[in-house]
Amino acid sequence: METINECNRMKEYKLPEQINIPQTIILADGDFPSSSLAKEWLRECPYVVCCDGAVNTYLRFGKMPAAIVGILPRK
Repeated sequence: METINECNRMKEYKLPEQINIPQTIILADGDFPSSSLAKEWLRECPYVVCCDGAVNTYLRFGKMPAAIVGILPRK
């Protein structure tokens, strides 16, 4: 039988490496990624789809999305 400490132990997951840039990213509205790895992926990914207001943040990031889905907020 496992002890409480063994049950509560966090699983360890290997972080992705920079060389594994995704071919597609779907970027949802909300807090923009802050990690350097996520930003690198957004810079290098060939196909980024922005949902709703995420397009505004992605444009300010200096990139143009491949596609936009959802209802965009009006300015």
